[in-house]
Amino acid sequence: MAERRWRVAVVDGAHGHIQGHIRRLTGHPQVELVGLTDPVPERAERLRGALGLGPDQVYPNLDALCGTARPEVVVCCASNAGHAPVVEALAPRGIHVMVEKPFAATLDEADRMLRAVPKGVVLMCNWPVAWSPGWRLARRLVDEGRIGELVQLRHRAGHNGPGRDVSSWFYRADEGGGALLDFCSYGAHLANWFFGAPPRAVAAMAATLVKPVEVEDNAVVVARWPRGMGVFEATWTRVGDEPGPGSVLYGTGGTLTVTGGGVRLSLGRDQSEEQTAAPLAAAEADPVAHLMAVLGGGVPLHPLCTAAAGRATQAVLEGARLAAKTGQTQHLEPA
Repeated sequence: MAERRWRVAVVDGAHGHIQGHIRRLTGHPQVELVGLTDPVPERAERLRGALGLGPDQVYPNLDALCGTARPEVVVCCASNAGHAPVVEALAPRGIHVMVEKPFAATLDEADRMLRAVPKGVVLMCNWPVAWSPGWRLARRLVDEGRIGELVQLRHRAGHNGPGRDVSSWFYRADEGGGALLDFCSYGAHLANWFFGAPPRAVAAMAATLVKPVEVEDNAVVVARWPRGMGVFEATWTRVGDEPGPGSVLYGTGGTLTVTGGGVRLSLGRDQSEEQTAAPLAAAEADPVAHLMAVLGGGVPLHPLCTAAAGRATQAVLEGARLAAKTGQTQHLEPA
């Protein structure tokens, strides 16, 4: 019996992750691409060509898209601040939506998104770390107690900035731009997953050190759990390839360094081993395949990709932004 095909539309290609989604959407047998809308005409035309859509499948707004193309699923790659309006417009119509990390621009917007989603509608947030075999292996080893009790998670990520166009939404505060939301979000999200709850307190520093923009291009966040800590570093000013992203989990009995395809497990001096992660199942290998599997009822939404997880991380980021602005540690409300 053939698997059901879903009517899928693309809304706003402002986020660079759209390029990967296009490859996955056009190659998935359960995806029937029915249209797109984008506020930038030139970008809409590029997306149309890449998606293989006709000129009459580009719509001026969400109402026109929904009324004519009748999508069942929407992949949204808007700016961070663009997520809430899209979800509020589509989810009440019964349309499933996937947005990009870090879920929203503010905690208030995250809450608006949760309120807009009726029962039975999937709201998924794409976090690239969810499709990392290395992180899946690290989680299993921590759960098995291989490094004892986890006491610290350190995550560093960065590059030389999201493009040279300083008018990009990434460089605008009103659109949810800035290195803190972009890259500290990964560490905060992973730490919430590993520790099982949001932190109790968060401190942060952020600064515009190099780029002629209004948002920070470097940031460091420190978070405190009852029995653990997290350190999350972000940079948009890294020159060259090294040092690249780095992730280390420190436990009472060992240390795990997450690599691209696995982990390095250290249990003492001269006692380390490399472990290669097994490939992920097809339904767990990428965001589009996972969303199709979830909609088909075959698998639950991965814990890293739920709306609740996105909201929890947004609370950490909100506290971090306020801490960076005021210079004061922010104490977070229990989830």
